[in-house]
Amino acid sequence: IVAGDLAETVVLDDPTSGLVDDDSRQWFEAWAVGKLFAKTAGESASAAREQAEKRKRWLSLRNFLVGVGRVARANREEDLRTRRRILYEAIPFLESAENAGFPPGRMAQGYRILGESLFHVGRYDEAIDAMTIAVDQDPSLRRDLLPLLAESQLKALAPLTDASLETIETYLSDRALAPEQRWEGQLIQLKAMIALGMWDRVNETIQRELRAQTELDFQQQAVQGAYHDQLRLLQSVAEVTRAIRRYGRYGELVDNGPQDRAARVAELSRSIERMSRLQREAGPRLASQARLWSARAYLVQGRSDDALNELSAVSRQRPFGAEAIAGGL
Repeated sequence: IVAGDLAETVVLDDPTSGLVDDDSRQWFEAWAVGKLFAKTAGESASAAREQAEKRKRWLSLRNFLVGVGRVARANREEDLRTRRRILYEAIPFLESAENAGFPPGRMAQGYRILGESLFHVGRYDEAIDAMTIAVDQDPSLRRDLLPLLAESQLKALAPLTDASLETIETYLSDRALAPEQRWEGQLIQLKAMIALGMWDRVNETIQRELRAQTELDFQQQAVQGAYHDQLRLLQSVAEVTRAIRRYGRYGELVDNGPQDRAARVAELSRSIERMSRLQREAGPRLASQARLWSARAYLVQGRSDDALNELSAVSRQRPFGAEAIAGGL
C-alpha cells in the first residue's frame, strides 16, 4: 500500500498520466522520441529510442505499483461495495502495466493480481485469460488460482463448463489440500456437474461428502457444518434444475392434466422440504438462496402463489442483496 501511495505521487512528464490505450500509446512513443530528439541534438536515434523505452518501463513500474497498492487496500476493506469500487479503480492501472509489459520478474504476480481483481468485479472472461497466464508462468499458483479459474469458466458469458470441470478436478487431485480447500473445490465441481446434467454423479458425490468422517478441530467443525448446508442446497438445486429441463420452468413442457401436476409435486416435495429446513437453520444468505430455489420448484409444480410468497420473503429478508434482485426479476 505504501509503495502504491508513493508511486501515485510520481509525476512523469507525459500527456497520458501513465494510463494509455493502444492508439494513444503509439502517439506517446512518437511524442517521446520527438521530444528526446529535440533535447539531445547530435545524439543518435538509437540512443533516443533507448531513452524512450526506459521511460516506458518506468511508466509500467509506476502503474504496476499503483494498481497493486490499490488492490492491497481493497483487500483490507470489509465493506463489499467499497472493496469493489477500489478494485474498479485499480484495474486500469494493472491493465496499463500489462499492456506495457509487467516489470521484470513480476509477470506471474501481475497476471495473478489482475485476474483475481477481474474475477471479483465480475469480468470473468478477462479473468480467465489473466489467471491462465499466471498459472502457466508460475505453476505454484495452481492451488490459489484454479478454484477461481474454474468458477470463472462456469460464469463466463459463454460458459466453459467442460473446461471448468476439468480445471477443478485437477485442483482436487492435489492430496495436500486442507479440508476447507477441498470443500471449496468440491462445491465448484458439483456446480459444474449440475450444469452438465450429471445427476447420478452429483447425488453420489453429495451423499459421500455428507457421510465422510474426518478428524477436525472445533473451528473446522463449524466450517464443515456450513459446507454440509451448501451440499444440501446443491442437492435441491440439482433436483429442481433436472425438473425444469424435463417439464419446463412453469411445467409447460409436459402438462396433460392433474396427473402430470401430481407427478411434479411428488418429485419435488423432498427438495422443497429440505430447502424449508435450510431457511430455518442456515445462515441468512444461504437461506435466501434456498427460498429462491423453492420458488422455482413451486413454479414447476404450478403453485404460483407459493412461489410468490417465497420471492416476497427474500425481498423482505435481504432487500438490497443479489438474491432479492433476482427474486424481483
